[in-house]
Amino acid sequence: MRRISAYLLASVPVVLLAGCATFEPPAERAILETALPHIESVPDAWMAEGAWAGEVDPSWLQALAAPGLEAYVSEVLENNPSLAIAEYRVEAAAAVARQASGQLQPSLGVGASGIVLDGIGSGVSTSLGADVMGSWTIDIFGKLRSAKLAAEAGLRRSEAEFQQARLSLVGAAAKAWMDAAESVQVRDFIEEVFLNQEETLRIVRLKVEEGSQTEKELRLAEAQVSGARAQLANAQMRVALASRVLDILAGRYPSGNTSFHVSTPSRLASTPTGIPAELLERRYDIVAAREAVVATFHLLEEAKVARLPSLELTGAGIYSGADSLALLGIKDSILGGMASLTAPIFAGGQLKEQVQVRTAEQEQAIALYGDVVLQAFLEVESSLEKSRWLEVRIDAFASLVEQISRARDLAGIQYEGGQIDLLSVLQLEDRVIEQRIQEISARYAAWRNRIDLHIALGGAF
Repeated sequence: MRRISAYLLASVPVVLLAGCATFEPPAERAILETALPHIESVPDAWMAEGAWAGEVDPSWLQALAAPGLEAYVSEVLENNPSLAIAEYRVEAAAAVARQASGQLQPSLGVGASGIVLDGIGSGVSTSLGADVMGSWTIDIFGKLRSAKLAAEAGLRRSEAEFQQARLSLVGAAAKAWMDAAESVQVRDFIEEVFLNQEETLRIVRLKVEEGSQTEKELRLAEAQVSGARAQLANAQMRVALASRVLDILAGRYPSGNTSFHVSTPSRLASTPTGIPAELLERRYDIVAAREAVVATFHLLEEAKVARLPSLELTGAGIYSGADSLALLGIKDSILGGMASLTAPIFAGGQLKEQVQVRTAEQEQAIALYGDVVLQAFLEVESSLEKSRWLEVRIDAFASLVEQISRARDLAGIQYEGGQIDLLSVLQLEDRVIEQRIQEISARYAAWRNRIDLHIALGGAF
């Protein structure tokens, strides 16, 4: 015979009164206005000169036209361990979200038992039993739903942080590639200089033997070769170190054996940069910061409703093969259920202080959101500004190298004619070397700045 507990029937009207509250987080504009109250509106265009309000090009990596760079970046994305860390964080956040969602569902458990009794003189008796128990917390005021929404916001935040980490890694890999290419080009240039200066030393030695030059010129030429040898050693060291950085980013042992192609950076064409307002959706770190605010909003709501009553339904079914239930008028099974309504009365101020904790966390998240937005705007504006002045520097260095090279060539002719001494020629040669290295560095700095600009603009690549 089966019996249903009267408690379960009595709980039905209470369940019908139960409702699940829905809490809508503040809109993005409201968050932005709260985080940055001193900014009346986001400008319609970038302030720096040279900005082009066209659609941001996602194929910027290919546009750099650096041989081998795309294949290297793909290897980095495949093997770099830091990206795997961010990916595992997403998996953990997804599990937390599923866990929070499960709290809204009923729970069910089963059990089994067996007893063997050996009564003296009465033989052996056995008793087998099974039970099923279930419970369901009715989310009257939305506490569990708030926790679920907070966990879902946390998942979206982790996903955005993963995308930001991925994009940042692409930028780091591309810039490391440019660093390595620059170091190789500087090394190759200094090798050429070193060979030329060795040839100059050979000629000076012959002239000293002929008596047309003094030991002073010989010592100057030898010093010039020694200086070039030191510069070459430093350049070779930079190449070796840059190659090891490429190894590490690609998840390889830093052997320094990475091979890569080097091409002289050409003048970069202008690139579309969109408008500032688009940055709020394109930048993954801004999206992550906004989702952090949303999560704290729901956590605050959870803390508030934790001070309100909660309703839980429980039920159980028991089966036993023993004769003991017959004493209760039950043949072999029983079903029962109950509803319990509990409300906190005194908890030492813990619930109240938890609201204060969540409030402070929300204010912190809003402030962080404002900081991330401002930093994003600064990165784009700074990259655009640097682009303009780097082009000026490149032109200036190129002109300077050309003019000093001509002056050096003229000085060489005057030296051969005995009009000036060797020191004047060597001083001009030093200036040519210095300014040529500066020109190479300026060209690669422009490429690195272009990479920074695309990372600052966010989005895909």
